[in-house]
Amino acid sequence: MEKGEVAMRSKLMSLLLLIILLTSACAPQVTPAAPMTAPAAAAVPPTAVPPTDVPPTAAPEPRTLTVLAAASLTESFTELGKTFEAQNPGVTVAFSFAGSQQLAQQLDQGAEADVFASASKKYMDAAVTSKRVVKYDAKTFVTNRLVVIFPKDNPAGLQELKDLAKAGIKLDLADKAVPVGQYSLDFLDKAIKDEKFGASFKDDVLKNVVSYETDVKAVVSKVALGEADAGIVYVTDFNSAADKLGMVDIPDALNSIASYPIAALTDSNYPDLASAFIALVLSPDGQQVMAKYNFIPAVTGAESTDGFMVTDALGRAVRFAKAPEKIVLAGKALFMVADAIYLFPEAGKRIVALGSTVQGTGNFIPMIDPTFSAKITLDSSAGAEQIAAAQPDCVIMKSSNASSLGKALEAVKIPVVYLDFETPDQYPRDLKTLGQLFQNPDQAAKLAAYYKGKAE
Repeated sequence: MEKGEVAMRSKLMSLLLLIILLTSACAPQVTPAAPMTAPAAAAVPPTAVPPTDVPPTAAPEPRTLTVLAAASLTESFTELGKTFEAQNPGVTVAFSFAGSQQLAQQLDQGAEADVFASASKKYMDAAVTSKRVVKYDAKTFVTNRLVVIFPKDNPAGLQELKDLAKAGIKLDLADKAVPVGQYSLDFLDKAIKDEKFGASFKDDVLKNVVSYETDVKAVVSKVALGEADAGIVYVTDFNSAADKLGMVDIPDALNSIASYPIAALTDSNYPDLASAFIALVLSPDGQQVMAKYNFIPAVTGAESTDGFMVTDALGRAVRFAKAPEKIVLAGKALFMVADAIYLFPEAGKRIVALGSTVQGTGNFIPMIDPTFSAKITLDSSAGAEQIAAAQPDCVIMKSSNASSLGKALEAVKIPVVYLDFETPDQYPRDLKTLGQLFQNPDQAAKLAAYYKGKAE
């Protein structure tokens, strides 16, 4: 090798060594990692990480769901509201609790809201009339019953219902425009037909009224404070202040069962949230919360989250784990209901017993059901025991039989679905119910369209 080449190579090696030394001096200093028990991975030269412009995960858009609810729902809905907020980050549930009549009036005047829960079908119907709720969209989610309350120290010495008519008793009631106020008057109307109370009982009781309140919570408050000797409220309201109150029960024969419907409003800003909140109220968890506050769940079968829901003529949501296979048609005035049911091809195989379907022009059911002779025939006056003997997984009857027959069946955990089939408006609603029950909504829609065409 020539001397010039050696000199040049020496200079290149010196320059390369200088570059390596400079690079090492400028590189970031890395603290050695603590010894690891696992085999060390191959060393990776440190690399500069470029700055990132990716923002952190954005928080959910804040939304407020406005719920107008009857005053008697204050405690239960407040708890459900907290649950709903926890399930839906970014959502706040804003409640307005008041008398159902006040809320219906607010809706009629254009108040903005997303959900309406009433203590009376009357005021839900008013919301339908004002076009704030779609007809038949409302679902009954709980029921309630009346009791008489008095201050814990019972200054008037109330022992029984008849004591409400004693002279000098200071009685506080809700105004008759409020559902509980009207139910209180219904109780008095029933009582005067009972010889135990006498014909003058209602008048004597009303003479003792010292104040009429705009909602049930005001009655509870005045009685608890000792400003009145007695009041008539829902049993749920008694339980919310049981440490300050005593109670006299009102028997079923004299009581009024209050049904609570709930619906999304047609102009809701958040229809998805409105539907989700209603679903929570109707869910098994929601019904358990309502039962905790001594409401009577209206969603039968709420212990299961499987299956499907059927909404009947009374607005009740009835849950089924699967399509019923042993259906009984029972009660009086059954023929129109039976005629409609047999328009569904599944009916013949699933009906195991039925009451009288005879009408003025004859009985057509035996002609269209080849298995009719194998079915159990019930008398129109058949009671709950006879019906239960057929071991049904569903009983269908007209809503007019609810108090006389349906209640007894539901008491032994037999699901009951109520229908009407009397007016043109009821046909599409009841056909939809049957479509849900038989899991055949297409047939229900076809039949509803046919009836609509005939009506027009």
